[in-house]
Amino acid sequence: ALLGEELRSVGIVTQYDKQEQAVTLTAIPENAVDQFSKSRRQVLGFAKRFAASQGLDWDTMSLNRKFGILAFSGLAAQVAKSDATNEHELWRAEAKAIGWEHTTVLENVKAAELTDAQRFDHAYWYAERHLAKAFKTAAVIDHDLLRTLAVRGLIGVGIQGGHQDIDRVVELIESRGIKIEGEHAALLIGVVDERVRVTNTAQVRIERTLAAKAARAAVDHTGALSEETISRHVAQSGLDFDREKEHGKAQKAAIYALGMGGNLTVLTGVAGSGKTTLLTPLVAAYKADTTFSDAGRDLIGISSAWKQADALKSAGIDQTVAVEPFFSRVDSGKIRLSANTVVVIDEVSQVAPRSFLKLLELQAEHGFTIKALGDREQCQAIEAGDTIEILRRVLPKVAMPELLTTVRQETARAREIAGLFREGRTDQP
Repeated sequence: ALLGEELRSVGIVTQYDKQEQAVTLTAIPENAVDQFSKSRRQVLGFAKRFAASQGLDWDTMSLNRKFGILAFSGLAAQVAKSDATNEHELWRAEAKAIGWEHTTVLENVKAAELTDAQRFDHAYWYAERHLAKAFKTAAVIDHDLLRTLAVRGLIGVGIQGGHQDIDRVVELIESRGIKIEGEHAALLIGVVDERVRVTNTAQVRIERTLAAKAARAAVDHTGALSEETISRHVAQSGLDFDREKEHGKAQKAAIYALGMGGNLTVLTGVAGSGKTTLLTPLVAAYKADTTFSDAGRDLIGISSAWKQADALKSAGIDQTVAVEPFFSRVDSGKIRLSANTVVVIDEVSQVAPRSFLKLLELQAEHGFTIKALGDREQCQAIEAGDTIEILRRVLPKVAMPELLTTVRQETARAREIAGLFREGRTDQP
């Protein structure tokens, strides 16, 4: 920010770089910036190779020694490839090669004089835009980010007041709040684990609404299967629940919990526990259930990505689709939802709270059944929030069964070892 202010004071026109994190000179074209950045990277690579050829360790060398190699060895390597006799000639040759001839950056342009209020507003608008991006992927951020964005916002307009300017911009951010996807959101600030953290009211609203709708759906059993129906299809499934009695017993308990659960049931389990496999008898049971239609229940498998959604076909679900296309098809009428519909979600941990809330809003409107599978230890959604953690806080235990044993290891000892690794207990014999 101080550099930008000094440059503008002598008539140099400045602007933000592509990432809006640094000041650049408009008189220097982008292709020149890219070219010389590439050249410097090449010089660094040569310098490291040269150091290695001399038996030197680049990582442990002093800064002065590194600068010496960069200045002389790297330059010599490039000069040797051209007719240049010094660094300035080399630079001019590189510029000429890309069709640029430098004249001056002193354009004698007088920068617009802004009042303090105008400067602070400019910095606030910058910070607001970038905070909204940060909250897109994080529900909670460090308060330090507000100061960082305040400084970057002042890069383009000057920072005459030093730290006081930064403090003022942070005050504006905290008092005005920001807009997230067109919705005004106030910032909520608190101390967590001895660190000042920030969230926003839009995220809080999403999570609270999600929690309330999830709790209501979980206690509505209008779409539940009977124990008799589940037992019949478990027997017909051909699945072997007796080879490993402990795991088989856990799988059968999970099947009954899912099938007899409310309109929202979430099965969490470790990787390799067979969550998708145990859907097979339930899918068959739903297809045979004529509670709402003589043709049986309509099943739709969804996940955050097409690949995971299509994997549900192995359980007998014919219609599979990624989450966002699912919403689009519902909006367009290509998918019609009703009480007869069962939506099965795989990898629910990768479905962000905002998307899961949209699904619950559709569920409240159409009355369909949601059965979700997930493992919180696997990758979470790119967007902000932790869907499984929110559900765990509000759903009764019966609506959130767990499957903690696995089937990928052939022996009981192998499964025990896998369990120790998952728990981080690698010091156990």
